[in-house]
Amino acid sequence: MFLLILEKNACSAISGVCIRHSSSDKEVNIIKNPDLAFLKRGTGGRSSFSGIVATVFGTTGFTGRYVANKLGKIGSQIILPYRCDFYDARHLKLVGDLGQVLFQPFDLRDINSIKKSMKYSNVVINLIGRDWETKNFKFDDVHVEGARAIARAARESGVERLIHVSALNATKSPQSYYMRKPSNFFPSKLRGEEAVLEEFPNATIFRPSDIYGQEDRFLRYN
Repeated sequence: MFLLILEKNACSAISGVCIRHSSSDKEVNIIKNPDLAFLKRGTGGRSSFSGIVATVFGTTGFTGRYVANKLGKIGSQIILPYRCDFYDARHLKLVGDLGQVLFQPFDLRDINSIKKSMKYSNVVINLIGRDWETKNFKFDDVHVEGARAIARAARESGVERLIHVSALNATKSPQSYYMRKPSNFFPSKLRGEEAVLEEFPNATIFRPSDIYGQEDRFLRYN
């Protein structure tokens, strides 16, 4: 139990209750986990600690590396689960300060490995997705069942914030103009959103449109 009493523009935290004092009123904020590991330290920036311990799934993709870099720049500790060869993810060591970027092998079909990746995290971000199906992973395996497993593990692990990245045109019945039948990509994205909200009702869901940059498949193909 922590007791922090600071005058004016400061915060008093007693048993997880934060009271911000002002001249006219008092603002009460609840600290869900008053553990020292989750309290901000430093003046801000890369070499400080923001109070965020984030597990980011899908950082080996185009969007993931930039999300991890933004988290590292504000002083967050980042856990990066990966299922590829470690040498394909080692460049992500540089997104944060020394000792603040940790790697954890996992399997999307293994709930225990997912829980191990977020055991000490208060934020989980799911960026996992695929543009085509393979014999090992269909759209529903990744976008629905995988997203459901991450959301369930986050809820059972006591994670405070879950952020799930979907797709802008996620819909049940997309129109097809060039193919005989529409792709199952967008319907699977919608089913994934529903699965996430079933397991973690307070999840934040993003629906981004096409994202482009120097390392995407629009400007550079490799």
